[in-house]
Amino acid sequence: DYTGYDTVSISAPKEGLYSLTYVNDKFFAIGKDIVTSDNGIEWSVVFDFGSQLYNQINNLRYVNTTHYVGYIAVGGGDQVISGAGTPAPVVQFSTRVLTSLDGITWQTFNPSFTTRMMNTVISSDDTIVVAGTAGEIWTSSNARNWMKVESNVTSTLRDSAYGNGVFMAVASGSTAAAYSATGVSWTATGALPASTTWTGVAYG
Repeated sequence: DYTGYDTVSISAPKEGLYSLTYVNDKFFAIGKDIVTSDNGIEWSVVFDFGSQLYNQINNLRYVNTTHYVGYIAVGGGDQVISGAGTPAPVVQFSTRVLTSLDGITWQTFNPSFTTRMMNTVISSDDTIVVAGTAGEIWTSSNARNWMKVESNVTSTLRDSAYGNGVFMAVASGSTAAAYSATGVSWTATGALPASTTWTGVAYG
């Protein structure tokens, strides 16, 4: 057996993290918070919700479109909508969309038109697509103004990809997937084998 492994101590926040990506010479790990590292050894928190309530970031991508160049992260979580600081605050689940131009300073957008969990974000040269629970999809050209569109899928959309001029999103718990050339008009297809464990799709 090979025994020549090196052991190093990693300085990482004690956060619940489950997904990792590398872009623009930085590692980004996501989960309850967003943490980043230049070398994979020393990590720092660049975004946290500042709350003990449940919050989850499910996907982070760097997008380069005509009207927005930067990072987008999506997920969902609980927030206090009234009665903060009282014994019985009112808590509501909310969609989470986060944007950042540099990957360090993040802004949170909580859309008023949905409270669904979002799981994935992808883009073409001019359109950003976000998808999640119950087949919900939004599109935007600038990461500020969003429009809900029909996916014609009712299952939860887990992941998305873009390639050869086509957006594709896959759903768990069904044979369903959805595809679109524009990001606005979607067609559902039952071409996938039935599975409750679809978690990813890629183009390459």
